[in-house]
Amino acid sequence: MNTIPTAESILSKHSKSYGAIENNSRALVKASEANEAMIEFAKLHVQAALEAANKNKKIELFVRPDKKGAKYKKVESGENYDIFGTRQMWKVNKESILNAYPTTNIK
Repeated sequence: MNTIPTAESILSKHSKSYGAIENNSRALVKASEANEAMIEFAKLHVQAALEAANKNKKIELFVRPDKKGAKYKKVESGENYDIFGTRQMWKVNKESILNAYPTTNIK
């Protein structure tokens, strides 16, 4: 994954008065400059999060006997099951998607 610019570096790119902010003077950033910077920052992190979720997704297999009322059971890694006479269901592990992109990347 490429390094995403910090919020500060994006704001400095969009703000003509950023030098004054950096030097702690009372210059204000225009709302339009701040909006552009925030939108760019958000887009970069959303894209990185989606790429991380896609790359780190975990697919899980569930099987159940082909009998009325039977319940699905998750097949653990390396576990054997009878492929005949069972129904199979594949699911994406929700936590693998939600935790794929650490919020500590947002600076």
